[in-house]
Amino acid sequence: MLKKIIQAIKETEHKGILDRSIYQDCKGYSGEKLIGTIQRISNLFNNDHHVCYVEIGVYRGLTLLSTGKVSRNLACYGIDNFAFFDPKKENYSYIMEQIHKYNLKNIEIVNKDYEDSLSSINDYLCGKKIALFFIDGPHDYRSQLQCIIKALPYFHDNAVIMIDDCNYSHVRLANYDFLKSSSNWKLLFEAY
Repeated sequence: MLKKIIQAIKETEHKGILDRSIYQDCKGYSGEKLIGTIQRISNLFNNDHHVCYVEIGVYRGLTLLSTGKVSRNLACYGIDNFAFFDPKKENYSYIMEQIHKYNLKNIEIVNKDYEDSLSSINDYLCGKKIALFFIDGPHDYRSQLQCIIKALPYFHDNAVIMIDDCNYSHVRLANYDFLKSSSNWKLLFEAY
Protein backbone atom coordinates (compact mmCIF):
# COMPACT_ATOMS: atom_id res chain seq x y z
CA MET A 1 0.00 0.00 0.00
CA LEU A 2 2.85 2.39 0.77
CA LYS A 3 4.12 2.15 -2.81
CA LYS A 4 0.63 2.90 -4.14
CA ILE A 5 0.34 5.96 -1.89
CA ILE A 6 3.73 7.25 -3.05
CA GLN A 7 2.68 6.65 -6.66
CA ALA A 8 -0.56 8.60 -6.05
CA ILE A 9 1.46 11.57 -4.78
CA LYS A 10 3.82 11.42 -7.77
CA GLU A 11 0.94 11.20 -10.24
CA THR A 12 -0.67 14.25 -8.71
CA GLU A 13 2.56 16.21 -9.04
CA HIS A 14 2.44 15.60 -12.80
CA LYS A 15 -1.26 15.30 -13.61
CA GLY A 16 -3.14 17.32 -10.98
CA ILE A 17 -6.81 16.76 -10.20
CA LEU A 18 -8.61 13.62 -11.41
CA ASP A 19 -11.98 15.28 -11.88
CA ARG A 20 -12.35 19.04 -11.91
CA SER A 21 -16.09 19.24 -12.62
CA ILE A 22 -16.82 20.15 -8.98
CA TYR A 23 -14.69 23.27 -9.48
CA GLN A 24 -17.43 24.94 -11.51
CA ASP A 25 -19.69 24.99 -8.44
CA CYS A 26 -17.53 24.81 -5.34
CA LYS A 27 -15.24 27.33 -3.80
CA GLY A 28 -12.44 26.60 -1.42
CA TYR A 29 -8.90 27.36 -0.44
CA SER A 30 -7.32 23.98 -1.13
CA GLY A 31 -4.86 23.75 -3.98
CA GLU A 32 -5.17 21.44 -6.94
CA LYS A 33 -2.27 19.23 -5.88
CA LEU A 34 -3.80 18.67 -2.46
CA ILE A 35 -7.19 17.83 -3.96
CA GLY A 36 -5.62 15.57 -6.59
CA THR A 37 -3.68 13.71 -3.90
CA ILE A 38 -6.79 13.23 -1.75
CA GLN A 39 -8.73 12.00 -4.79
CA ARG A 40 -6.05 9.49 -5.77
CA ILE A 41 -5.51 8.14 -2.26
CA SER A 42 -9.25 7.86 -1.67
CA ASN A 43 -9.46 5.84 -4.89
CA LEU A 44 -7.03 3.31 -3.40
CA PHE A 45 -9.71 2.50 -0.80
CA ASN A 46 -12.77 3.04 -3.03
CA ASN A 47 -13.93 -0.58 -3.14
CA ASP A 48 -13.30 -1.46 0.50
CA HIS A 49 -16.67 -1.11 2.23
CA HIS A 50 -15.08 -1.42 5.68
CA VAL A 51 -13.26 1.92 5.46
CA CYS A 52 -14.07 5.59 4.99
CA TYR A 53 -12.74 9.09 4.38
CA VAL A 54 -13.10 11.65 7.18
CA GLU A 55 -12.53 15.39 6.75
CA ILE A 56 -12.30 17.91 9.58
CA GLY A 57 -13.17 21.41 8.38
CA VAL A 58 -15.49 21.38 5.36
CA TYR A 59 -16.01 25.12 4.66
CA ARG A 60 -17.81 25.15 1.23
CA GLY A 61 -17.18 21.47 0.47
CA LEU A 62 -14.55 21.59 -2.27
CA THR A 63 -12.33 18.76 -1.01
CA LEU A 64 -15.17 16.69 0.44
CA LEU A 65 -17.39 16.90 -2.64
CA SER A 66 -14.57 16.30 -5.12
CA THR A 67 -13.41 13.27 -3.12
CA GLY A 68 -16.92 11.87 -2.85
CA LYS A 69 -17.49 12.35 -6.57
CA VAL A 70 -14.31 10.53 -7.58
CA SER A 71 -14.65 7.71 -5.01
CA ARG A 72 -18.38 7.02 -5.08
CA ASN A 73 -18.07 3.66 -3.29
CA LEU A 74 -16.21 5.18 -0.35
CA ALA A 75 -18.18 6.54 2.60
CA CYS A 76 -17.12 10.17 3.10
CA TYR A 77 -17.77 12.12 6.29
CA GLY A 78 -17.32 15.87 6.60
CA ILE A 79 -17.14 17.29 10.12
CA ASP A 80 -17.77 21.00 10.60
CA ASN A 81 -19.99 23.11 12.83
CA PHE A 82 -19.85 25.94 10.27
CA ALA A 83 -19.05 28.47 12.99
CA PHE A 84 -16.24 30.17 11.05
CA PHE A 85 -15.87 31.69 7.58
CA ASP A 86 -19.63 31.64 7.09
CA PRO A 87 -21.02 35.09 8.01
CA LYS A 88 -24.30 34.53 6.13
CA LYS A 89 -24.76 30.99 7.57
CA GLU A 90 -25.20 29.48 4.11
CA ASN A 91 -22.32 26.98 3.74
CA TYR A 92 -24.14 23.96 5.16
CA SER A 93 -27.15 24.48 2.87
CA TYR A 94 -24.88 25.09 -0.09
CA ILE A 95 -23.01 21.80 0.48
CA MET A 96 -26.27 19.89 0.85
CA GLU A 97 -27.45 21.37 -2.48
CA GLN A 98 -24.24 20.20 -4.16
CA ILE A 99 -24.57 16.71 -2.65
CA HIS A 100 -28.06 16.53 -4.15
CA LYS A 101 -27.02 18.06 -7.49
CA TYR A 102 -24.22 15.52 -8.01
CA ASN A 103 -26.22 12.64 -6.47
CA LEU A 104 -23.46 11.95 -3.93
CA LYS A 105 -25.08 9.33 -1.71
CA ASN A 106 -21.73 8.46 -0.13
CA ILE A 107 -21.30 11.80 1.68
CA GLU A 108 -22.55 12.59 5.16
CA ILE A 109 -22.14 15.95 6.88
CA VAL A 110 -21.65 15.88 10.64
CA ASN A 111 -22.76 19.38 11.62
CA LYS A 112 -21.05 19.51 15.02
CA ASP A 113 -17.85 20.71 16.63
CA TYR A 114 -14.90 18.49 15.76
CA GLU A 115 -14.20 17.52 19.40
CA ASP A 116 -17.80 16.46 20.04
CA SER A 117 -17.90 14.61 16.73
CA LEU A 118 -14.62 12.79 17.24
CA SER A 119 -15.62 11.83 20.79
CA SER A 120 -18.58 9.93 19.33
CA ILE A 121 -17.23 9.22 15.85
CA ASN A 122 -18.12 5.54 15.87
CA ASP A 123 -21.80 6.54 16.04
CA TYR A 124 -21.33 7.87 12.50
CA LEU A 125 -18.80 5.40 11.14
CA CYS A 126 -20.84 2.34 12.20
CA GLY A 127 -17.73 0.21 12.60
CA LYS A 128 -15.88 1.49 9.52
CA LYS A 129 -12.21 2.34 9.92
CA ILE A 130 -10.77 5.64 8.73
CA ALA A 131 -8.54 5.02 5.72
CA LEU A 132 -7.97 8.67 4.80
CA PHE A 133 -8.16 11.47 7.37
CA PHE A 134 -7.89 15.07 6.16
CA ILE A 135 -7.50 17.82 8.75
CA ASP A 136 -8.30 21.34 7.62
CA GLY A 137 -10.14 22.55 10.69
CA PRO A 138 -8.94 24.58 13.64
CA HIS A 139 -5.22 25.20 13.35
CA ASP A 140 -4.11 25.94 16.88
CA TYR A 141 -1.63 23.49 18.45
CA ARG A 142 -4.11 21.81 20.81
CA SER A 143 -6.84 21.35 18.21
CA GLN A 144 -4.43 19.96 15.66
CA LEU A 145 -3.14 17.38 18.12
CA GLN A 146 -6.63 16.56 19.43
CA CYS A 147 -7.90 15.81 15.92
CA ILE A 148 -5.30 13.09 15.49
CA ILE A 149 -5.41 11.69 19.03
CA LYS A 150 -9.21 11.41 19.15
CA ALA A 151 -9.32 9.64 15.78
CA LEU A 152 -6.45 7.20 16.50
CA PRO A 153 -8.60 4.27 17.71
CA TYR A 154 -10.58 4.38 14.47
CA PHE A 155 -7.73 4.31 11.96
CA HIS A 156 -7.36 1.51 9.44
CA ASP A 157 -4.01 -0.32 9.46
CA ASN A 158 -3.00 1.48 6.23
CA ALA A 159 -4.53 4.83 7.14
CA VAL A 160 -3.20 8.05 5.68
CA ILE A 161 -3.41 11.35 7.57
CA MET A 162 -3.25 14.50 5.45
CA ILE A 163 -2.93 17.88 7.08
CA ASP A 164 -3.50 21.25 5.45
CA ASP A 165 -1.95 24.54 6.54
CA CYS A 166 1.34 23.13 7.81
CA ASN A 167 2.87 26.49 6.96
CA TYR A 168 1.79 27.47 10.49
CA SER A 169 4.58 26.62 12.92
CA HIS A 170 2.18 25.47 15.65
CA VAL A 171 0.54 23.00 13.24
CA ARG A 172 3.95 21.58 12.32
CA LEU A 173 4.85 21.38 16.02
CA ALA A 174 1.66 19.45 16.84
CA ASN A 175 2.37 17.06 13.97
CA TYR A 176 5.98 16.67 15.08
CA ASP A 177 4.94 15.98 18.69
CA PHE A 178 2.45 13.37 17.51
CA LEU A 179 5.06 11.64 15.34
CA LYS A 180 7.62 11.79 18.14
CA SER A 181 5.22 10.10 20.57
CA SER A 182 3.87 7.49 18.16
CA SER A 183 6.44 5.20 16.58
CA ASN A 184 3.78 3.53 14.37
CA TRP A 185 3.44 6.66 12.24
CA LYS A 186 5.94 8.25 9.83
CA LEU A 187 5.99 11.42 7.79
CA LEU A 188 5.83 10.42 4.13
CA PHE A 189 5.55 13.72 2.26
CA GLU A 190 5.70 17.38 3.14
CA ALA A 191 5.15 20.43 0.94
CA TYR A 192 4.61 24.09 1.68
